[in-house]
Amino acid sequence: MRPGTLTLASLFLAATSAAPSLANDVHIVDTTGAGDFPTIQQALNSAVDGDIILVRPGAYPSFVVDNLDVTIIADGGFVSTGTIRVRNLAADKVLVIDGLDALGFPTSSPSSARGAWFINCSGSIRVQHSSFIGADSISDSAENGWDGAYVEGCQDVSFTDCIMVGGVDSGVYGDNTAPNSIGGGQGLSSSGSHISMFVSEARAGDGHPATIWDGGVGGHGALLEASSTLTAHSCTFEGGKGGGTTFSFGWGADGGNGVWSREGSHADLLGCTLIAGQGGGTSGCFCGPGEAGYPTLGNTTLHPGDSKDLCFIPRVGALREGASAVLTINSYAGSRASMIYSLGADRRELSMPDRLLLLASPFVRLMPAPAPRPIPLSLPSRNFLGVFSSSGSLSVTFQASDLPPGVEGERVLAQPFHVPTSGDWNLGAPIVLVILDSAI
Repeated sequence: MRPGTLTLASLFLAATSAAPSLANDVHIVDTTGAGDFPTIQQALNSAVDGDIILVRPGAYPSFVVDNLDVTIIADGGFVSTGTIRVRNLAADKVLVIDGLDALGFPTSSPSSARGAWFINCSGSIRVQHSSFIGADSISDSAENGWDGAYVEGCQDVSFTDCIMVGGVDSGVYGDNTAPNSIGGGQGLSSSGSHISMFVSEARAGDGHPATIWDGGVGGHGALLEASSTLTAHSCTFEGGKGGGTTFSFGWGADGGNGVWSREGSHADLLGCTLIAGQGGGTSGCFCGPGEAGYPTLGNTTLHPGDSKDLCFIPRVGALREGASAVLTINSYAGSRASMIYSLGADRRELSMPDRLLLLASPFVRLMPAPAPRPIPLSLPSRNFLGVFSSSGSLSVTFQASDLPPGVEGERVLAQPFHVPTSGDWNLGAPIVLVILDSAI
């Protein structure tokens, strides 16, 4: 199919008053000293709401985002960090993380050992094309492997094209009897939070193999507690393996669950792959092996479907003014794809659990006359992307137009949807498009 270039058009908010004023400055982070700051934390300490933190390739230490409406995006290449902590984001703010790979450090402190820790956020957090890996435990018997991502008391956290991996329980002996089970870390752990995931993976850490007493239990791909909710589309959840034991009086440990919903929590899973962790074996004469976990356990609703039910836009990265990116989207042949655009984020369940709208109104549409704030993208009339070819692919070109004077960067939040030739329409994975001044 010939790539369809989006027609040039002036797009404005369908609002009568201007959006709140944002700084829209870009802070460049570069380990070599060629940017504005050598660390992400230093850039955040100087940022205000609306700013963009552009991170050049390199390895960076841990950082904390404390109630800031900012975008942190990798500028191509590999960007690794220590633990990412986000806290106290107010209800009217949006945080975007794009293209970062966070690795916890082996320690007894959750502030440094988790891949990411999101805590007490009423605002919206959008994470895309990133990974979060929890550290392995450093204690023989008193500590689990650490979570890939831990979300606590947050109202709207969304992951697109992300990987979350729990750390391995690296002890040599322990107790696999609940509630004192020692084992692998969760890929994703949630307490009192609302989470959505698209085309992502959450894999738990394995329990330790024991030379004395029992093996360690496998972690859970996703553990939901304290009235958490999870809506996931085309994702993989895998429980960790239970550790075996060579001790004559020891038990092999149980494997972890793919998704475990506890304490009033609920998971809606559409077209997801669920893998139970295997139980650990034993060579002892008096005890037995561990049992395998469950693909799902607790209050979980499984919706049939596959990846073609989901419109997914691959990573774009930061676009400079005038630059374009040609992307290929896959879905059902003959489906008609469109896009919804907004400057803000929200979380609203529509008529079905798998229809989760993550954009805030007013939405972007064509306007016949100038309005307060333009959107710096060249987009089609009525936001129509095109029709999927007979092979189920659609090529789309996104092009960045000029930013307003004095604005160094802007982000546009978007969510695709498509209408199959038969059946209901489907909302796709959210994406954040970032446009930068051509001089940056």
